[in-house]
Amino acid sequence: MARDIHFRIGAHNILKGIDLAIGPGEIMSLLGANGAGKTTLLRVLLGLISPAQGQVLIDDTATSSLARRDVAQRMAYVPQVHMTPFPYTVREVVAMGRLSRKGLLGNPSDRDQEVVQSVLEQIEISRLADRVYSEISGGERQLTLIARALAQQASILILDEPMANLDFGYQTLLSTHLRKLAQSGHTILMSGHDPQLAFHSSTRIGLLFDGRLELDGKPQDVLTAGTMQRLYGVDVDIIALADGRRAFFPVVSPVSQ
Repeated sequence: MARDIHFRIGAHNILKGIDLAIGPGEIMSLLGANGAGKTTLLRVLLGLISPAQGQVLIDDTATSSLARRDVAQRMAYVPQVHMTPFPYTVREVVAMGRLSRKGLLGNPSDRDQEVVQSVLEQIEISRLADRVYSEISGGERQLTLIARALAQQASILILDEPMANLDFGYQTLLSTHLRKLAQSGHTILMSGHDPQLAFHSSTRIGLLFDGRLELDGKPQDVLTAGTMQRLYGVDVDIIALADGRRAFFPVVSPVSQ
């Protein structure tokens, strides 16, 4: 997907030779401290900004050689929850995912309507179809944005901190849906900040340090007390549970009385 990606603003190097390959069925989480380059890397992969050096590829084809519409049919973006200034219904927001298939001026076909209804059912938000998007909860809006991405029928999903601002219930629900999508053959790349969520939601984890992807592997191999201390500058206790899961706790010094 990414080959020797460099990105800089002026004299400041933000990405420094990123190599990244992700296959169908994988869920990869990118973790890094603020300013490590996570969002910049996602923006480069999506073609929103151009790298100073390197290539982004889909199936060995450089995205720079593809039309934007072709890229959108292969790669879908799920931003953090956002609001729209217009009172679109959930169904209408999801239908926007069909724009790469029919164009801005095309009327929804029967096929478009079938796809929209299918993804509403797949993500289990059919009950929200006629609700106004801006009036539903943050977790429901995040699921709507995922449904919109699925309506593009792209095989690659890129999510920017999808768990941010979601309560515990919706984090669990979203993780379940992402695993189902991976099992159906989607390739999923997402950024985040919570190592515990990343550990339980991902098949791979990549750690970005100062613009470099220095660690990339299985969650149990990448997320250690040492890497957590280096990544976030805090000591972490990691407790291994009987079923293979892990719990991460920052070591907090007692407050002096």
